[in-house]
Formats: sequence, C-alpha cells, structure tokens
Amino acid sequence: MKNRSYFFALIFLSFSLLGCEPQEPGPAGECVLGQTLTCSCQEVVLGSKACTEDGTFGPCECDWGDAGLPSNGLAEDGGSTDGNEQPAEGACRDRDDDGYYDCIDENYPNRPQEVDCDDLHWTVQPGGIEYPDNGLDDDCDGQTDEDDSCACPAATEEIGAALGQALGVCGDFVESASYDGHARQPFAGPDYFGIQPRDEACLAVLSSGSALPVFETPTKNYNRSYSTTTGTHAVKFSSHEVGVTFECQLDDGTPEPCTSPHTLPDLVTGIHTLHVWATDASNNRDPIPLKFIWDASVTTSGAFIRPSENLAILAEDRPLEILIPNGNQVLGDVNPTVMGYGPVGRSVRLYFKQDGENVRTFYITVDDRGRWVLDDERWASGYYSVHELEDGFYEVRAYLAASGTGQEDEEEHIVNIEISSNAENKPIPVTEIETPARTGENAYSIEFTSDQEAATFECRLNTAGAAGTWSGCSSPESVTVPEEGVYTYEIRASLNGQTETIPAEVGFEHRNVEFAFLSPENGSATSEAMPALMGQGEIDAVLTYTLTSEDDAAFELTGETEVDYLGQWSILPESALAEGTYNLSVTYTGSFGPAATYEASFSIDGTAPDTSMPLAFYGAGLDVQPGLSFNGSDIDPDPNYDGSWSSVNDLATLELNLTKPSNARGFSFNFMFMSAEFPEFLCMSFNDTFYAIVEAGSINNGRRRNVSFDQDNNEITVNNAFFEPANGWSVDLATTPYGAPRSSMCGNSTSWDEQTCVTPEYCADEEARNAIGSGTGWLTTTVPLSELDEDFKLTFSVHDEGDGIYDSVVLIDNFQWEANPTSLVTEKEP
Repeated sequence: MKNRSYFFALIFLSFSLLGCEPQEPGPAGECVLGQTLTCSCQEVVLGSKACTEDGTFGPCECDWGDAGLPSNGLAEDGGSTDGNEQPAEGACRDRDDDGYYDCIDENYPNRPQEVDCDDLHWTVQPGGIEYPDNGLDDDCDGQTDEDDSCACPAATEEIGAALGQALGVCGDFVESASYDGHARQPFAGPDYFGIQPRDEACLAVLSSGSALPVFETPTKNYNRSYSTTTGTHAVKFSSHEVGVTFECQLDDGTPEPCTSPHTLPDLVTGIHTLHVWATDASNNRDPIPLKFIWDASVTTSGAFIRPSENLAILAEDRPLEILIPNGNQVLGDVNPTVMGYGPVGRSVRLYFKQDGENVRTFYITVDDRGRWVLDDERWASGYYSVHELEDGFYEVRAYLAASGTGQEDEEEHIVNIEISSNAENKPIPVTEIETPARTGENAYSIEFTSDQEAATFECRLNTAGAAGTWSGCSSPESVTVPEEGVYTYEIRASLNGQTETIPAEVGFEHRNVEFAFLSPENGSATSEAMPALMGQGEIDAVLTYTLTSEDDAAFELTGETEVDYLGQWSILPESALAEGTYNLSVTYTGSFGPAATYEASFSIDGTAPDTSMPLAFYGAGLDVQPGLSFNGSDIDPDPNYDGSWSSVNDLATLELNLTKPSNARGFSFNFMFMSAEFPEFLCMSFNDTFYAIVEAGSINNGRRRNVSFDQDNNEITVNNAFFEPANGWSVDLATTPYGAPRSSMCGNSTSWDEQTCVTPEYCADEEARNAIGSGTGWLTTTVPLSELDEDFKLTFSVHDEGDGIYDSVVLIDNFQWEANPTSLVTEKEP
C-alpha cells in the first residue's frame, strides 16, 4: 500500500455547474433496536454503540472494563498497581510496566509521548499499517517509519492485481483482485496522457473506451479532427523511436519539416490529404507515410474521414430543405416519407403538427452526403404511441437549433400536407446501402435494400472527376473498377412512377498492394534492438506471425494483426531483442485467394549500422469516440439497481476484497473522473457513471453503498458539481482525450428545454467552453470503517449509460489506510 508523509487538509470547493435536481442521499446507518456494534471510542480505546428507537446507531460509549486488572502487578490506569478504582476518562494503560502506555493522553503531560505496541489491546501484530514520518512503530514490527508502499506493477502482472497495485493496494491486505472489462481497457502506468499520479509512481485507469498508452499498437489507426472557432484542424502523430523528425506534405505540395500537433490551414472546399513521414537519427525514413484525409467544407467535429472504414466523402454543407413531400400535397400514405438536405452531421428535429399540437417528433442526423430521411423503418421505431397519421391536415416542420457560438444559425423549413384515405397510396422508396466488399483484384460486391419491397433500382459508378451512367441493377451488384483510385457508387430506388430524390451513396478507395517485407530487409543486420517489423499488404488483410531466435530456443513471439488502411502492417517487440539471428514467419490471408506463408530473417548486431526504418502512427490522439460498445448487458453496477431493464454499455470494474489493518479505522483514495459527454449531455439519459462501492458490515447494514459523490449527494456522473470548465481546470487536460477545444458544445442540446436543467453559466464565456468533455480535477473520498470490518469489498466501476458512443474514464490513485477518519465524504483538494 502507498503511504504519504502527511494528511491533506481537505475542504469543499463548491462548484455548482447546473440546475439539476439533487438526488436524495442514500440510507445511513439503519439498524434494529437492541443491535450493538463495537467501535473505537478514543484512538485506541474500544467502546460500543447501540441502536436507538429512531433506527440509527447512537454515539460510541467507552468500555473501560474491570478496573486495574487485579493481581498482575501493573499500573494499567496510570495510578497505583492492582487498584480497584475506575480509571479517569482518557487514561492510558501500561500493561508491561515499561513506562510507556497504549495511547498518548494530553492529561498526563509528563508521560513519554510514545505508543507502546505491547500495550495496544486492539492491535494484532503484524496486522497494522506503518504511517510514515511520525516516529512510531505503528504496525508493531520492530521498525519505525519503514516504507510499506506498493511497487508499480510489471507488464506481466495479472490485470486485477496490477490495477490494485497501481492504485496502491497490495500485500497481506489484498485477499483477491479481479478485473472485468474489455482487454484493451486496462492500463496502469506512470501517467495518463501527461497527468501525473498522486504518489509520483503510477496510477490505475478504468475506462468505458480505449485506455491505451500514448504510443498505441499501430494497427487500424486513424485520427479524427475537432474544429476550433476558426475552422482549423490539428493532427497528432508519433513514432515508436525517440529522436525522430517528421515531414508533412499537403495535397501535391512539397514535403516540409513539421512537428506534432500539426495545424492544418484553412483550405478551399473539397477533399484534402496530408502525408506524414518519420525519419530517424540514422536517416532511415519510414517506407509508408501516414495519411490524413479530410473535407475542408465541414467545420464541426468528425471532419476527418475514417479511412479504415467506409471512405465517407463528405458533401458541402447545404441549407436545411424538405424535398419530399411537396407543399400542399395530398398523400394516401399514413407513414409518409420525408426527405431533404441539410448541413452534414447536424441533427434535424422533424415535427408533425395538427391544429397547433405536436403529434409526432423525430430526431434525424444529416448523413455524409447531406441527406436526411424519414422512412418506414423510422416510423416503425418512433418514440410515441401514435404510429400512423390520421386523415387531416398537417404542418411538417424541419428545424435546426442555432449553435451556442453563433457560427450556425437557426434554420427551419415548413411544408403543409393532407393525409387522406381516399388518395392513392404511393409511398416513395428509400435506399439503404452497405459497405462494398472486395471480391477480386479489381472487383467489389455491393448490397442494398429499400424500405419498399417492390422497388426497383438504378445504379452508377462515379470516378473522382466524372459521373457514370445510370443503369438497372439488383442487390448484390458486382462492380468492376478499372484502376486504383477513389470511387463513389450511387443507387436510387423507384416505385409507382416515383424515383428517390436523393440517391444513396457510398465511397471507397481501391488499391492493389502486393505482400512484402519492408523493414528490416530480408537478410539484413541492424543495431536497433527494438525494430518495428513492417511490411505491406492488402488493406484489412489478416496476418498471424511467429518470431523465433536461432540463438535462443526458448524465445518466441506470436500474435495476429491486420493491414491498416495505408496498406501497412507492423509488429512492435515489447522489449529489446538480444543480439543474434531472428526468423519471422507470416501467414497472410487476403479478402480473396488462399492463405499464404512468407518467411524472412534479420540479425540484431550492435556493431552494424542502424538500418531499421522508423514507424510513424497516430499517437497521443484525441479521438475518444466511438466507444467500444463491448459490454452492453443487463449488468448494472448501481447499488440501488432494482433489476429492471439496464442501459449500461462498456462496463469496466475492478473488484478488491480487502483485509483492514488492525490499527486503521478507514481508508481514502484519490480519483479524477473525465467524460466526453460534458457539457453537451448535461441532465440527459446519456449519463456515464463512476461508482466506488463498499460492502462492509458497518456501512448501510452490510448492503452495497456508493461512497463517492459530490457535495449535493449527486453520483459521479456528467451532472456532478465537481466538473470544471476549460478555463478553470485544476489539472491541465489539453493533452488528454477529454480536453480538446471546440466551441459548439454549449447550446447544441436538444433536451435542455425539456429537462429541469439550465444551461451552465460558462456557456456564455467564450474562453470557458469545453469540447470533448472535461474532468473533475483530483478528488479525495474518505470512508470510515468499524473495528469489526476486518474484511470488506471495494469495487470501482465506470460505464457508458444509454449509449456506447461517448467515452468516460476514471483515474484512481493513492489508496491510504486512515487512522481516524471522521466522516464519509468526497472533497476537492485545495
């Protein structure tokens, strides 16, 4: 367990951010009349507390026992030996008559100010904990102020134990430690994106997303940009080697020296590309540069295209418009299709109103092509009980709220329609298109459907510079591309003489890459002890590999990886390779054709030049979205969960079964909660949560109890009052995934006007706005325990609530056993 040389003077920092309704505090100390508990009355004096008529325990009453313990020849009460008098309140005992007493009593100033272990009637040697720098042998092991701190965990440590050690719990006080969550989550290290631990050693991280070190395993990496108020974008990149330099090339320009983060200039509307090369100190240049692709017309988040997935080429922003239905049109379709254009990525609120009353509401996101659509599938999954429109006249209103920065104005478009059962039912078909699947060297298969089964389709293949010709097609459609390049494939549906107004569209980049080893070259020697093993292949192809040593028969490194969107695969050894010859065997499986095995060898030789090329990849990235959605289930860590339907996703838990030291009366720990949901989703159902759950006999009658909360008894969610605006961080979050600047968070909510919340005051402060979330700063939770709580369970958990998209993380550190905590409290450090 980790120690500290002093106890923090803690104060509340009242930081009420919003007008959420405070939650009722949980039950505190309920009991049954006549029930008693042993307690610590005065430092080391035992007592008992009894249950009162109001169902709660009364104060601790001292239990001095028999006076003087006759016939042992000792002066336990500080007076005469073997007397029968009741000792004065606060008296200490000297059981072994060595002149030292079992407690320090200010009423007897002439006594030696030292505690004698042999006299402590409630300390069981060696079950105590040593408190540093107090000059006492607190744990009665014969040593004074020795270091009892945990060592930072080794990389091979079991996950639960490693997180416990990084938190500060280890040794005889840990009966068991277990972790449950996605394999990518666990992380214990010397910092978290530059945030230092509280004890200057290491810390534990639980995350509802990917809590990886800054230098990630470079497989399937990409970065998404987040705009500033000027519309510029910054990208971050790293290398597995130190001392590398970088060059950046914008579009077809000349490569120029650059550093990370690299800010992109304002550019004309359209798709742009940035290539990044790394060069090491020996002038080796990485063989395949990084590539960032983005659309300069988009000024909101997500402007970078996800190259590892669909090449979602973004449309230029267009004003909000309803294209279907036409104004004053009479429709026989009681679930009418509504389709239009709008700014990419914005959320359209679509209202159906009759006689001034709203009867249906939909929230629809404008897709990458600037299209939004309400079709039969959305009607079937609507929010209200009315799933069809009755005959009558309706106002159809599409609405976009203004952004808090004023960069995006309020927009609306209204059409009036009539629903009539006498009119011909002629529904307009809507197409949904899937990601193209590669089937051959230049061939793809594309699947698509319509919400109307009788619909027919037309398709066309477009190149970057020219549109193709429409022709009839059916799903799945086979598509042949003539050469490498970027393509878009459009599909439109027709039914009853009506053709889909805005075609469905998908983009993809076609490349043919042959498998090859790139670095180290086959048969070469390098002095680099941790070389990146790199090669090329077909994008998304799967590789299994085995690395063996000719000089060490016991050495073997195996694993599986994929070719990333750059056409590059890479393997990073976790530790330095000893000198000698190594053989690399790779089994490569592309999207077509049988698996093939390739062999290569290289040598590590300290006398050879460094011939190994550096690897550049997206490091220290700011992308915290989407979440992994790896654990959506009915499991809910809420101690008050009633077993009903749960909306928990991406749950990660660390469960510790602990044994309390005999001279401790509680514990404390530091934590910092950060969430990408802040402040955009204040007081909504998307409410990621951190719990610290204690199960101990003296707390809540042994039932599960959350012990971390804000000063208003709110759980630690995006609504907790400890969250800090960007211009008031107590810990700088600028380099974390939860502190990138963005100006449009405040005011983008679609539900504040429907909740009991108000917009935070700092939304009017340009310098205070957060973008991808924020954090609470370091908090301290202190938990008192009874002497009888020898064994108890402590469970930390964090999860996405209501979605698996926006992530949250909690840093936990500096667990301490406390000698005499006074109350259960969570406080912000001064």
